[in-house]
Amino acid sequence: MIDLTRLGTPQPDGTIRLFDKNRDYRRIRQSPQQKEYLSNLGYQFVNSSNVSALSVIDNDLYIRFHNGSVYRYPNSANLYETILQSNSKGKAVWKYLRRARKPYEKVGSLPFPKDIQGVVDEQLERLTDSQMFQNIDTQFLYEMAKNVSAVLEDKVSTVNGIQVVAMIIGGERIYIPLALLTI
Repeated sequence: MIDLTRLGTPQPDGTIRLFDKNRDYRRIRQSPQQKEYLSNLGYQFVNSSNVSALSVIDNDLYIRFHNGSVYRYPNSANLYETILQSNSKGKAVWKYLRRARKPYEKVGSLPFPKDIQGVVDEQLERLTDSQMFQNIDTQFLYEMAKNVSAVLEDKVSTVNGIQVVAMIIGGERIYIPLALLTI
């Protein structure tokens, strides 16, 4: 029998927040009962800090996030394997769906049944869809910025009514919403 505490920190909902020494965001591993539940519904579970599972129906890609939200990306089934094989599912979602401005719609919520959910992790339960996508965007920006020489200015400005901070990358100034930096 595997000692799960050696893999990570067990969460109240039955998942395990994995020890990831080389990652800034710790992935979540779902319980065997949660994996079976998702599999029975046609989803492929994944270990990710944001994405819970993926599915394809017809030519549409469905993504279930850890807060239970399910989104449909029409005509994006071709990205299923790409996202599934990526080291970071959240970064892949950002790169191939969000950044590419693929159309999407929230089709509902798919919470785990109470008998396999346990006590719901309050932090995930309170996470709104907007915060979830903002977290994915922040992770991508952080990963991108740590691989280049960048200078983050300490002055907050307002652009179109949004508080921003300038970041200079390769001599170019880009503006990042302050809200993305305060998660």
